[in-house]
Amino acid sequence: PITAGVIPVYGSIALDISGSLTSAQVATLKQEVRDFFAGTGQLQYYRLTAFDDQVTDIQNTYTNDPAILQPAVDSIPESADQRASSTNIFGATAEAALSANESVDYVVVITDGSHTADLGGPSSFDADTENQLIFVIAVGSNADIPLLQDIASPSNEEVERPGRVRQVADVSEVGEGI
Repeated sequence: PITAGVIPVYGSIALDISGSLTSAQVATLKQEVRDFFAGTGQLQYYRLTAFDDQVTDIQNTYTNDPAILQPAVDSIPESADQRASSTNIFGATAEAALSANESVDYVVVITDGSHTADLGGPSSFDADTENQLIFVIAVGSNADIPLLQDIASPSNEEVERPGRVRQVADVSEVGEGI
């Protein structure tokens, strides 16, 4: 809905919680996302997906209510034995972009690695994300930057958009990148 000439913004955030992150890093990542949600405006709506080798909708409908978003973030497992070691970046990005057939203005993917899951792939990914505005926050020095730049620049764009990938040294800097 449009209120007093102002258009709401819908963002879909996909968080990498794969086994390459320690429990402490996942806890820090969750706090960064909580802090981000606490500071968003009334016309900013979000949904949240977490991924390792599987993609899980944590908050599958858009909301701007911190009372809903905060518990959704809290539900993300921190313990390494509750998270798989592989990373399904293609599947997570496609799921975040599709957003349950709702309108999405942009997608933010936060990851520390590369696509290592044996699920999905570039061909299905391109079809699912060709009209989406995708940003990636690459955490640490092991992130596959060329792959993440490809994810942030869908195949239907003629010009690569390198500004859509931001690399941060540590999960504690993620909130600044969202």
